[in-house]
Amino acid sequence: MIGKCVMLTIAACMTASCATVSATSMQYIGSPGQSPTDPASVQILQAMPAKPHERLGEISLTASTQPSPAISNVEEKLREKAGRLGADAVVIVSDSLQPVGVYAWGGWWAWDRTLYTVTGRRLVGVAIKYH
Repeated sequence: MIGKCVMLTIAACMTASCATVSATSMQYIGSPGQSPTDPASVQILQAMPAKPHERLGEISLTASTQPSPAISNVEEKLREKAGRLGADAVVIVSDSLQPVGVYAWGGWWAWDRTLYTVTGRRLVGVAIKYH
């Protein structure tokens, strides 16, 4: 019985310390619906290309910072969401560290409790389709 409790505690600690990446996408109003593209073919750009294109929607991504996920995991999630929108590329318009939550540590009463800010990486990209 004690062995099972120890194993459950270890599993809970390992799960709590995993790097996380979550993303949502939003198609722009009036944007023509596109058939999905292969995520492997989606480019990740730092600036809008000169090549004619159409904006399809936005991708918002939040990632943990301690521990941080591998950049390849972040890029994979961006490509996946952009591919679902039918994009050829995603242009990063914002990449910053921001407060994404808070947790309390201490007793039941406010006078003996400390609040800690949880910082996360927030990234916003615009999915585009070339003409």
